[in-house]
Amino acid sequence: IIIVLFLTTLYLPLSKLSLNALVWSDSFWPVTNPYNNTDFPIFEKSSSDTMRDPSDFCYVTSMNKEDLNFSPVIIAVALITICVLTFWFPIALKRLVDKNLPRVDKYNEMGETRHNPDEEYKRLLGKDTCPYNFLYNAYNEKWAAYKTFVMANKFFLIFLVCVISKDNCLFRSFSRSRIETINYGLQVTFMVILFVLHWRNEPFLYKSQNLSEYWSRAGYVITTVLGLLTVLKVGPERKITIAVIAINVFILLIVFWHIVIHTDRYKSFVKVMKKRLDFSLNIYSPRLDFAKHIKRRVWQETWTTLLLTSEQFKMHENKTVAFSQSPFRPPYLLNFSGTAAERHVENLKIIRQIGIKNYTSAMAPLSTSLIKLRSIIVDNFVGPDMYYAPEFFTHKIIKTCFGKAYVVPFPFSVVMVYDEDETVLVLAEEWEIERYVQQNENKEIQRRRHVRQTLRALEGKVIIGPSREKNDTEIQYYRGILSIQRHKRSKWSNNYNMNPGFKITVSYVDIQSPNERVVGHDVLGITEDFQMTPQLKKLFSDNKETVHIGLAEIQKLMEEYRQYYRDETKWKEETLSYGFFINVYDNPSIPLESLPALLITTEENQLIQSLPESEYPSLIYLYERMRVVNLSRVHQWWYLFWEDLWRKNHNEMPDLIKNPEKFSPAYRTSLCYHPMTRIGLEEFLGKCGSWQDGGKRGFLHSGTLNRIYLYLTNVVF
Repeated sequence: IIIVLFLTTLYLPLSKLSLNALVWSDSFWPVTNPYNNTDFPIFEKSSSDTMRDPSDFCYVTSMNKEDLNFSPVIIAVALITICVLTFWFPIALKRLVDKNLPRVDKYNEMGETRHNPDEEYKRLLGKDTCPYNFLYNAYNEKWAAYKTFVMANKFFLIFLVCVISKDNCLFRSFSRSRIETINYGLQVTFMVILFVLHWRNEPFLYKSQNLSEYWSRAGYVITTVLGLLTVLKVGPERKITIAVIAINVFILLIVFWHIVIHTDRYKSFVKVMKKRLDFSLNIYSPRLDFAKHIKRRVWQETWTTLLLTSEQFKMHENKTVAFSQSPFRPPYLLNFSGTAAERHVENLKIIRQIGIKNYTSAMAPLSTSLIKLRSIIVDNFVGPDMYYAPEFFTHKIIKTCFGKAYVVPFPFSVVMVYDEDETVLVLAEEWEIERYVQQNENKEIQRRRHVRQTLRALEGKVIIGPSREKNDTEIQYYRGILSIQRHKRSKWSNNYNMNPGFKITVSYVDIQSPNERVVGHDVLGITEDFQMTPQLKKLFSDNKETVHIGLAEIQKLMEEYRQYYRDETKWKEETLSYGFFINVYDNPSIPLESLPALLITTEENQLIQSLPESEYPSLIYLYERMRVVNLSRVHQWWYLFWEDLWRKNHNEMPDLIKNPEKFSPAYRTSLCYHPMTRIGLEEFLGKCGSWQDGGKRGFLHSGTLNRIYLYLTNVVF
């Protein structure tokens, strides 16, 4: 983080300094700028043999010919800085943002298509704990890497300032007025383009931020136009200067104001002053789905709370929930600790990615043949060195068709990540999975796998291997270290890198010189189809003892890897089934008396089976809430209104905070469970101090009650 902040801070000054060096601006001249007072000064010839001519000050650091000229070093450093900091760093920054950016799931927690991805993205940003959050938390998802765009803008501006200038060695022979006219003309054009781009895209997350940027962009356009007028000497220069200062001060005040109005404290202040009620639901909509929201807010929230907070189900203290995620497949919970809470969170994560329809379809029992194939795969064909050649595969980079394969237990699929370029292939159809098994059972593929595993057996070992000088056909053998390069450096629990990637090299450091020499597949004799070439035969025979010991270790390691994930998959299913989401969590119509039998028949975990008994008071309260809330459509909407009002507004309404037992849904005495007539509601609010001045003031005034009872009238009639 410190490095990123440091480089971001230095980006502008170092880029400007490097550009100045490349065009050799007057800050590098070993003489005072002779063009300050005139465009075309008269230079006389030098009368000394040791001194350069007065006009010969470009790309030199001293006018004395005998002094060392450091300009080549300065130019070289400037070029490196431009390449690394100016060009590479913004690209690396964008990759960093893309890697850590919160991803909005396609579906919501109920498995329905998400219709408000922007709001969900804001919510995820609010919960984001990534240390690089400061790079993207102010921008919308599409423009998350906006800082890279800003860097490009800054570079182009300093390019105009540094390069299109009279005071450098490129354009010193031109008149200042012409150069500055071109410079300001380009700046005006560029600022107009930036204004239009902002207008078309609005990259910031919130409206106030975009408005602030509108003012800033408009200020830049006006300032550059006034600068152009000054260069063209149109109008009095003093008045234009005053206008520029006034505009900048005005824009600064507006930007500051928009920063203030974006703060939570100001928003809360405005809300209290305006007595505005906020709702997360479109509460007055005639299309409001009462049953759906009640299921989510009463039934599902209760089950989630129960599983996440109950002593027998909750996660261990300081547990970090991490998922293996990819847009190509459902997520998989890593480092499972055996708690029902983890499994419940995993189910929710899966439903958000694949949706309720696909989740329900995946709950259908697998065919007998597919169950058999799954058993063969998890027992034999999971991990590195797996092979799959699709029926129609024209990928130019992938030659070996080997990579790492792993199984996603639900919905069942086989994921293949290839060695050459991390291409991901998801096998979900039965014919694809059958083809995968057939190919990996093929004797030729098994022979190739054995060659690969034999090479793995030599990884990290000091071996006797081949080496060859450049432009030399003769191969000699020396002691070196064999390495395997993979796509990632992360290691499995036993400290072995299981990631895809199979680029083998042997490094030698003691041949005839201290310089390290590295040889690859061509010298080692490794082919695309892993034929047992003479070089490989000699490599294996020369290191026979190492191969014998290492191969047994590798094969044991691969079996442990498969066994680990076999056991973890079974452990997860035994802790809380994938069917729990459909059978219980998404099924509020289950009668209380049927719940024990349902859990006994669908769940293996005895703690889950005994849940109706161990959590009896909580379940009784849940079912009672569901009964009361669903007595009528009036009861349903009444609950949603007052529950959402409490959820979104109680922090700003002191009368609600003072009387939680009368307004909070956590209490059975809450208003949300007891619909009232208007007269009764006014009396109730009056006793709580929420009905002020006969309904003329406060959050809950006559207008609010008018809307409530008008909506209820429409609901009833």
